[in-house]
Amino acid sequence: MQREPDFSKKRILITDDDDEMQHYTKTVLESEGFSTLLASNGADGVTLAKAEMPDLIVMDAEMPVMGGFEAIEKLRADPKCRMIPVILVTGLKQTADRIRGIKAGCDNYLSKPYDPSELLAQIKTLLTMSYYRALVDEKEKFDYVMNHMNSGIVVLDPVMRLSQINQKARELLGLQTPETKDLDVLRHVQEHFQVLYGGTLSEDLKMKTVSFDLERPESEKFQRLSLSVSSSAIRLPTGELNSVVMMVQDVTEQRKNDFLKLTFMDFVSHKLLTPLTSIDACLTFIQEGNTGEEFMGICVKEFNELKNRIQSILSFCKALRGDTSLPIDKIVFSEYLSGQVGSFPQTKSGKKIEYEIMCPDKALHIFIEGKYFDLVLRNLVDNGIEHNDQPFVKIRIEVKPAETGAEIRISDNGRGIPPEEYDRVFENFYQIDKWSTGNLKGVGLGLSIVKHIVERHGGSIRIESSLGKGTCVILNLAFNPRHPARNMPFSGVNVEDERMK
Repeated sequence: MQREPDFSKKRILITDDDDEMQHYTKTVLESEGFSTLLASNGADGVTLAKAEMPDLIVMDAEMPVMGGFEAIEKLRADPKCRMIPVILVTGLKQTADRIRGIKAGCDNYLSKPYDPSELLAQIKTLLTMSYYRALVDEKEKFDYVMNHMNSGIVVLDPVMRLSQINQKARELLGLQTPETKDLDVLRHVQEHFQVLYGGTLSEDLKMKTVSFDLERPESEKFQRLSLSVSSSAIRLPTGELNSVVMMVQDVTEQRKNDFLKLTFMDFVSHKLLTPLTSIDACLTFIQEGNTGEEFMGICVKEFNELKNRIQSILSFCKALRGDTSLPIDKIVFSEYLSGQVGSFPQTKSGKKIEYEIMCPDKALHIFIEGKYFDLVLRNLVDNGIEHNDQPFVKIRIEVKPAETGAEIRISDNGRGIPPEEYDRVFENFYQIDKWSTGNLKGVGLGLSIVKHIVERHGGSIRIESSLGKGTCVILNLAFNPRHPARNMPFSGVNVEDERMK
């Protein structure tokens, strides 16, 4: 039986000028059994790496004296250190910055703020790959790697033709045909993927450790796919190239989350800057001696709007950390909906709004946390209003008995939703540009929150829609709320902190 890498004896060099972040990373790693070395800038990191030869380096991108990009380039230029795996820690940047890090020679990168589990996963993956590099010439151990690793493994011969490939790599690269021996892998990759690399890939693979990304855009046949590829040139004792080993990993979710974080941060910044700009303009007018009463009124209004938006964002962040336990209420639909309609807007942006309530069974009811159900209903009604392109808005709420509880249908006469969007509108942040309700002050999680609440109570949600004719959201909620899902972590909105009007 083959032995697994012993990570407990591995030394990791942490190079970061932020003392708190350095200490935090040190604590995370040492709690997992790693030993650590510390440097506060790129120059010291390079010096320490050459002296101590750590097993892996965690390198911050922005540091005084010498930044992470330059430090990695110096390490890759040194024969002793060029094989040490390096993880570059950087802020959320565009593709060009990722390419810059890859071109400098980093093996992978993390976007701030990063999750400790993500850091540990990358470290263990890179250490595993480093471990198996040393065993690549031993066929028995290499076969073990090929058959048991979750990552794709591709081995190229000295002329860059396919020598060996495991099943995972076949799946990721779309090479399911058995007859792939001697295949020109680089040509295949360039024909089917966008290659994110700043140098000459075919030449660099033969000379040094190389990392690059492969992107396959979404199409009618395929979903979007993002792959991270790390390679190592294996040489004979004589110095001749023996083979190139490439590790291929599916990082689609990671890249998607990086994009969502950046989009969310940009969106929140815009939402906060808008009222601040108005406040700044009014204060300038007052400072210049203009009558202040009117301008002070605008300042107070915009300040309250700013405060509410910040409170909503904080509530959202707090909610991601845990659940809120609320009492169970009996919701009798005929009474509940009659009371709710009076609180709904009657006009919006010059549009008149009409509500129709259909609840023939006056005794129909369910048990649910009332404040969560308020949030569900208001989000769905707001959606029907906000995304309605008609001058006269009609919102219809129909409730009828279902097999295990009640079916609630909220429909509108708006623009409708394309069929391909039915599932995606429930994704976190997806609706920021197209489907955000505004109900959570621009956080952009309205329909995602609705889906979480409904499923948490053992229910289901789906959409029926016709372009130009409107949309109907159908909820099925169980009469009995004590569904196992209610005991699961809930990453929804903390309604105790959310100010519902």
